[in-house]
Amino acid sequence: MTEEIAAMKKGDWSLNLEDPYFEEQCEEIWTESLAAVRQTKEGHYVNIVTPEVCGDPRDRLIPQLAAALQDTSMPAVEIRYMDQCGCGGHVTRIYRQPSLPRHPVIREDTYMEQAFNGTETIGEIVAGFPGASNLFKESKIDFCCGGNRTLSAALRQQQIEEAPFLQRLNELLRQTRQKQDRDVDWREAPLSDLIDHIVQKHHAYLYKELPLLSEFVTKILRVHGSVHSELAVLHTLFHKVKMELEQHLIVEEEVVFPLIAAAARTGDQAVLTQAAKTIDELESDHSGVGELLKEMRRVTGNYELPIGACRTYTLAFQKLEEMEADIFEHIHLENNVLFPRVKSA
Repeated sequence: MTEEIAAMKKGDWSLNLEDPYFEEQCEEIWTESLAAVRQTKEGHYVNIVTPEVCGDPRDRLIPQLAAALQDTSMPAVEIRYMDQCGCGGHVTRIYRQPSLPRHPVIREDTYMEQAFNGTETIGEIVAGFPGASNLFKESKIDFCCGGNRTLSAALRQQQIEEAPFLQRLNELLRQTRQKQDRDVDWREAPLSDLIDHIVQKHHAYLYKELPLLSEFVTKILRVHGSVHSELAVLHTLFHKVKMELEQHLIVEEEVVFPLIAAAARTGDQAVLTQAAKTIDELESDHSGVGELLKEMRRVTGNYELPIGACRTYTLAFQKLEEMEADIFEHIHLENNVLFPRVKSA
């Protein structure tokens, strides 16, 4: 095959490996693909068509190529999964572009370098950008069983205009990227700023995600609970967390935070003392939620997915871990920063 590759024209071209030999020798596909990249002129690409029986290239071929190309002396490479042909073969496009950074950029698996354009599959988008699931759910786009459709196809099926939807999706992606907090020393920032940060970031996150997670956890229990009995325990634990947090947020926003803000604004020591008296109860709430989260992690084996887990199962566990991380950060800011400052004021 190498002689055939060497004879190919320079520029954009395709290498079709849908051949009985490669169907039986799938492990040799990546070496032929690497050789094809070496024969591609800089600034151009090669389309590599691989047999369906060798699997989705995003599972093995693309990561292998990325690792191999990173160790070569070739100019930087962009690797992009294109589509699955009507015949069943998979198309992977590899660019040689000397103007790019040297390390390969794997499109479709990570979404840190580009916006979505509609050619991506629903499942790939949610896997790389879990926040998109909320928008898909709102638009009644199935990202579980229907995850293999391209976004464009799904929008046509739902009779949703593509351009405005893509604009909204990409804006959501942009906002998510920019959500990284600027470095702030919350030990020194005004108490009112710290409270605003907690409410706008952590409380808002919980108000948005808890109802969605409730649906996900309930769905995987209904569909998979007969096989995975731990999902019934998870369902109970999660909804205890949900109930505790919803009540906790009300107390903070309606009682405690207004007292702290008023004391910070007026300097009224009596109001600050009143606020400090409520803190022990809030810290007890935090301990209770923390224990429930630890138990959720225990019963799921640290959120280890079973073999063959569907997209909803996968996304539910991913979102539960994200929730856990956000709650821990939330509790840290209150227990270790806000509350000590109030008590010592």
